[in-house]
Amino acid sequence: MIMKKIFLLIIFFFITFLNAQSYEEKTIILQELLKDKKYCEAHKIFEQILNNENRNPYDFYYGAISSVNCNKPTQALDWLEMAVQKGLGSTKEEVDYLSNDENFSKIFSDSKWNNLVSVMKEKLKEKELREEKLNADWLKSITNNRVKNKTDQPNAGFALYTNNVDSIKVPYLVLIPKSYSSKKPSRVIVYLHGGVVSTENFTHNNYQIQQEPIFSLADEYNAIILYPFGKKDFGWVNQERAFENVLSIVKEVEKKYSINKKEIYLGGMSNGGSATFWFATNHSNLFKGFYAFSADPKLKIEEINFSKIKKPFYMLNTKDDNVFKFEEVESIYLKEHNKNWHLESLEKGNHGFIYQENGTEIMKKLLDKLIME
Repeated sequence: MIMKKIFLLIIFFFITFLNAQSYEEKTIILQELLKDKKYCEAHKIFEQILNNENRNPYDFYYGAISSVNCNKPTQALDWLEMAVQKGLGSTKEEVDYLSNDENFSKIFSDSKWNNLVSVMKEKLKEKELREEKLNADWLKSITNNRVKNKTDQPNAGFALYTNNVDSIKVPYLVLIPKSYSSKKPSRVIVYLHGGVVSTENFTHNNYQIQQEPIFSLADEYNAIILYPFGKKDFGWVNQERAFENVLSIVKEVEKKYSINKKEIYLGGMSNGGSATFWFATNHSNLFKGFYAFSADPKLKIEEINFSKIKKPFYMLNTKDDNVFKFEEVESIYLKEHNKNWHLESLEKGNHGFIYQENGTEIMKKLLDKLIME
């Protein structure tokens, strides 16, 4: 009897402890339980956190794994249905994986399981058709917005151009601000994107590219945003021709639009931010200043001569960056001690902080300092 009371007290305090924990703390416990295949224990916790319908689809997915392996197939199917409603299976890779997910082998023969797989495939097909049309409309729009020379009056918005480099047609975007006037030369902000080493093809034909945070600052600064595209075999990491192509693109844009040549800025994110050091040390005379986000002050094509940074260069990294360790970046900065190079930091945000909710605001604060110099 005494042992029973002690056991009940332990259960009571364990449940009270779980209820007092935050969602984040519970997910850590759940990861361990699922890893150790303690599915029924995990299921009890999922019952608590999945009462909140605001949970993401993957919470419901892992909850379903705990349920089906705790002999609760009905609950597993209900949670899977909720996961699909919330967007589970939004990519072909995800649908292919889920369709044959051995975690759910016990319910493969259930008609509701087969229906859920069919629903995922149908939703994916509809999504692909929508995106195909959006991409086609986007490509048509940016192609139609091209101008031949400065006498043409451009539409505000994006225009697509290509530059021939050997046998490669290299695309680049030009974003014209709403207040652009051929009578008043505009400043230019060149932005070199990141992810070059993992990009197989140029991404100019993807309508979602217009969501890049830098584009939201065009009207703010009455600036033309120049956005070259790079990829693994033609990018600003290993191919010097890709670096030189950026300079060629700037010259081409000068022929087509009214530009203030004394106010051209260049910078970028990650690989693009690192590449900025090449321009800052080899062609600083062409630019008023430089900027970089989540960059590594190293180049693969040559050693950086930091003493050649003659123009303002503002750089921002986070201390929890999991790609380029801040301690290593800071050690190079302190060693080189160039008065024109300014390294600033954020405590948190990780490598892709500019894509977070306040990313554009953070970008603007850094660019304000550069432009006001």
